[in-house]
Amino acid sequence: MNTNLLIKYLEGNSTQEEKEAIAKWLDEDKKNMKEFLSLRKSYDLTLFNLKDSTPGKEVFKNKKTHFLYELLKIAAIFIFSFGVFQLFNFVNNEIDDEIGMHKLHVPAGQRAEITLADGTNVWLNAKTTLTYPTRFSGSTREVKLDGEAYFTVKHDPENPFIVETENYKINVLGTEFNVSAYSSNNIFETSLLKGSIEISSLQSDKKITLTPQNMVYLMNGELLKSRIDDYDHFLWRKGILYFNNEPMKNIISKLELYYDVKIVVKNNRILNFPYTGKFWIKDGIEHVVKVLMIHANFNFEKDNDKNIITIY
Repeated sequence: MNTNLLIKYLEGNSTQEEKEAIAKWLDEDKKNMKEFLSLRKSYDLTLFNLKDSTPGKEVFKNKKTHFLYELLKIAAIFIFSFGVFQLFNFVNNEIDDEIGMHKLHVPAGQRAEITLADGTNVWLNAKTTLTYPTRFSGSTREVKLDGEAYFTVKHDPENPFIVETENYKINVLGTEFNVSAYSSNNIFETSLLKGSIEISSLQSDKKITLTPQNMVYLMNGELLKSRIDDYDHFLWRKGILYFNNEPMKNIISKLELYYDVKIVVKNNRILNFPYTGKFWIKDGIEHVVKVLMIHANFNFEKDNDKNIITIY
């Protein structure tokens, strides 16, 4: 793939035809994906390169002054999916009556939105995979989720909508809700904004019914209920990371998850430091850490080859 075309894509200046050509190229071979991410990393570093570095490493030292940050101006959102063009062809041409299952995977640091065959809208957070059919048949509409997604389900009382995660199943009629269920770190949390949902365990017969403005979350192997206390947590679907008085140890865990990076903390003093703030996801992890560095007063080093950030 022409490098200038990829850079044009990163800058958000690609035409729709060019976006489709790039997506098809990425879908052809996993090596193409690695090449793209490598170029993306280099592109980000040219914007965020504020300090001197050694080969493969960058060292960032904190100063009690204002930092001038260049913000990424990437309008396009990259979506890497298996068979996405086959899906488009199937829908447009209606070649076969056989129902196909498709996987849509959103890479670290990105997000995506998709409309399913029944009209249901789904927003997908970073490192999320949604498995869904090209069309729904039978008495239920079923999808599988690994990661975080916000659903606005098309009302159809005759055909309940079902979201299956690694350990739980969510039975829906017509509703609006958020699910966080990353299999990689045993997270499960569901927040209901409108309608009604029933959550059942795949390992037992335990069920919980949620009403609007309530949530259920997993703690020590038990599902617990509580009220939704802050709706800004759902801003991720608009491309915003939001932290409300969260300790640094929680923030670090989320950054590792969303950006697929390892963060080693050698300065334990900062772990309980609380922080409140918002970040554009597309601005990248280095921008987030640099802002946190100012508030929590630490230094950090990034090893680009090993994809490790060390805080000290």
